[in-house]
Amino acid sequence: MIISNAYGIKMDLSWLNIVSSVFSVVAILFESSWTVNPIREETNAGIAMLVFIPLFFYRMVAWMVIITLLHSFSLVVFVGFALINIAVFFFLQDKIEIEPLVHSFLSIIFPVSCLPTSDLNKNKSFKLLFWLVLIGNLALFGALTTLCLLYNYDVYNPWCPVL
Repeated sequence: MIISNAYGIKMDLSWLNIVSSVFSVVAILFESSWTVNPIREETNAGIAMLVFIPLFFYRMVAWMVIITLLHSFSLVVFVGFALINIAVFFFLQDKIEIEPLVHSFLSIIFPVSCLPTSDLNKNKSFKLLFWLVLIGNLALFGALTTLCLLYNYDVYNPWCPVL
């Protein structure tokens, strides 16, 4: 997109989308790194980032594919994912220390075992993070596999509408 003013000065704004996207991803990476705090406490910050970065990119790409392909039906995946997270939070806590409903919705995109302001046992937060990552990644993999199978068997092809 090129804009110009009354003096004939032109400015190309096509680079703005790329720059803002890069800044957004970098900001999300730095701001969300507290979610892997249980891993950082067990090992060190380098290993925590080695776990965090591929997990972050896998989840972002998986959600983008699901939202792009399913459009309004992606709400079904969101609700299913939230229900899975609620079940994880209910079954892994003996007494409810973390609100399952709030944290399950916070964990839809990226797993949140506890907020930085909450004081939770290290073992419990590590266990919650592990199961949220494992079950969440399996659920995303299942959704992507289902989409791929539907596309390969010509049941659902969003790029080729049936005439």
